[in-house]
Order: sequence, then structure tokens, then C-alpha cells
Amino acid sequence: MTYFRVLDSAKRPMQRLGYLKHLMNRCAALETSNIETLGRDLAETATRQVRTFLTPELTKYARHRLTDGTYRTLREQVAAWERGEAKGQVFIEIQDVYLSDFQLPSRTGKLVSEDWRKYPYLGVHLGLIRAGTWSPFERGMALLRLTPKAELDAFREHNPAANPLYLSPGQRILLLYCLLENDGDVLKQLYTHLIERQSFSDRDAGDLLPGIFRAIGQQFWNRSLPIEERDKLERLRKIAESIEQWHGRSYSGGGAREEAIKVRVEPFADIGFLLKDDPYRYEYRLAPEGQAFFATLGPAADIGPFLDTTFFQTWATTFCPADARPASNGEMRAALVRAWNDLKSPLGYAPIVDIALLGGIYAFTDLEVYFEIATVRQFLRDWQKESPTTVRFGVDRMGNMAHVRLFDVPAQG
Repeated sequence: MTYFRVLDSAKRPMQRLGYLKHLMNRCAALETSNIETLGRDLAETATRQVRTFLTPELTKYARHRLTDGTYRTLREQVAAWERGEAKGQVFIEIQDVYLSDFQLPSRTGKLVSEDWRKYPYLGVHLGLIRAGTWSPFERGMALLRLTPKAELDAFREHNPAANPLYLSPGQRILLLYCLLENDGDVLKQLYTHLIERQSFSDRDAGDLLPGIFRAIGQQFWNRSLPIEERDKLERLRKIAESIEQWHGRSYSGGGAREEAIKVRVEPFADIGFLLKDDPYRYEYRLAPEGQAFFATLGPAADIGPFLDTTFFQTWATTFCPADARPASNGEMRAALVRAWNDLKSPLGYAPIVDIALLGGIYAFTDLEVYFEIATVRQFLRDWQKESPTTVRFGVDRMGNMAHVRLFDVPAQG
């Protein structure tokens, strides 16, 4: 049972959601792992040096982002190339090559080796990775199904045609759902405030968090909550106090305010809800799509019902207002069979929510049609009544319909 939806830890240093693709690929390959294996592998992969030719986008990135003494030699090579005194071949971290891409809406978020332990936790708190065994949840496997092999391979060998830090429409939908599912009580209030501003910085947005955290605490404090949820509220109070200590102070590149806010703004640049006039700075404007989506969501919305009954229609009317339409039963069935084939366990069962989410993404990205998760539950019940030998359900600990197994359906939907 979800009580409130807040990423309560301030230590969320991963800005580019694209790195999650590599994490999930490693989780799936290893089946069981540990944080050191995953964290060190991600850091080593991102910081591995490759030999490449300088380009205008790479030289611009180097001037803006590679400014400390570690990169002195590289900057000298860039300067020599611009003067026409060098051929322009350099060794540079593979992540820098991808982050410099002019197609990326934001060119910040470079990973550093010393923070390897922090990075995998974003996958845990977005419901992609199972803490303890560090193996993938079905939601994480859904992200992999939406990620072409070329993008996964590009983490190991530079491929300018498959920048893995860029999010496809399907990846954006899935990761937005994960962000709302796990941080929606903060995001709905934060973006209601930001809609009123023509532009804002990460510091401006971060200064709003203490009030939002305290409002959530007041809303839930007198309710009957499990001890872990009450501990979470107490952590929110402490984080609010830590953030307030940074109010009015100049940007330092770190601190509780910047750490708590970046995961709540930078991913939304990748998703398409925020615009950055300067992709190297932490200054933003809400895109028309972001304004429309969060205006529909509203500050008082109950995130659970929104995700269950309105999420896909809101996305569709935000990005394809003239073309998107509700899916037919045949279109829904084909998308769900495809998703079930992609996510089923060795015993043949798959979580209903996850096949509905992945199937909804397939339907929208392939056909520009939409259906909601709640619609899928009723559709499966009706299908089971119509054909009892085709659809079988599994229940969770509360006795609720949670998993489905299909029989005699095509191997590929």
C-alpha cells in the first residue's frame, strides 16, 4: 500500500535518466548483484576514455563543462585545434561525448567515479531495481524492452547514431510514470508553483521544497502509518531544515537544496516538460507540454487514481491533441499480449500494472491510441469470463488481482 509518494533522500545525484538503461542491462545480465558491482561498473563505463575527433559541439561542451585542472591538457588540445594547429583527435570520457550532443536538451549530469555508491539508488527508488538482490523488477525489464540494443552497446563503444542518454517517447512515458508514482506528492505541488513563473533556476525551485515537505508532513502525520512511513516523514522534516540553511546562499554545486531539487527538474528536461535556453546552466522555463500536463494533474490530485485512470489520456492529449484516440478492444488486446510476452516470468505470470503500462506505451508509440491501467483490469476480467481457459489471475497478499497468465495466445502480440 502506498501512503505518500516522496523521494525522501536528498542523495539523488543522477541527473540524466539515460544512465538507468545501462544499470538495468547490468541487473538483468547478472540476475543477483550488489551495489558495489553495479555502482562501480556504471562509473567505470561512463568515465572510460575513447579516442574521437573534436567537433564544434564537443569543443563547446569542453569550454563550458570541463573547466577544472584535470582537463587542462584537453583544453589545450581544443585551443590548438581551433587555431588550426592540430588534427583534433583527443582522448575523452565517453559520457562527455554523449553529453555534448546538441540534440540533448540538457548537457549537465556528468558522473564522477567517487560517487559510484550513490547512483544505483535512483533505480531502486523509481521501482526499477530490487534492493538487496539488486535484480530487476518487471518495471525495469519494461525499460529494457523499450531500449534498442544499439543504445545499450553504445555505453561500451561510442556510437553517435545511438546516444543512450537521449530518451525515446516510450522511455519518456515509462520514466515519467515512475517519477509520478514515487514522487508525485512533491511534483504536483512543485510544478503548480512553477507554472506561475516565466523562468526559474534550480535554486528557486529548491527553495520551494521545505514548504512542500512540511505540507506533506502535516497532511499525513496524524494518520495511522507504519513505522517506516513515520520515519520517512521525520526524514522529510530534517531535509526541509537542511535545505532552508541554503536559502539565499550562492550556488555551490552541491548542498541539500541542489541535491534534492535536481532529480525533480533535470529529468523533466529530458522528458520534454522543461526548456533550457542555455543547456549548460540550471535555468528553466516550462514548455507548453509541461504546463498542460501539470495543469491537468493539479496540486490536489490523488496520484494513484490519476495514474490508474487518466495518465495515458493526459499524455496523449498533451503531445498528440489532434490525433490520439481511445484504443479499440482489438488494439488493446494485441498490445497487452505483446507486453505479457515481454514481461512474463518462467511460470508465465506477469504483473497486471506492468503489462498495462508497457502495453499502453506500445499502443501509443505505434498507433497513437491510448488506454488506461484501470481499463485493462476490467478488460482482463471480461476476457476471462469470455474465455476462462485463456486468462488466469494471480493475487497478492491482500487477495487483490495482481498478476495474469495467458494461454494459447501468439508468442508475439
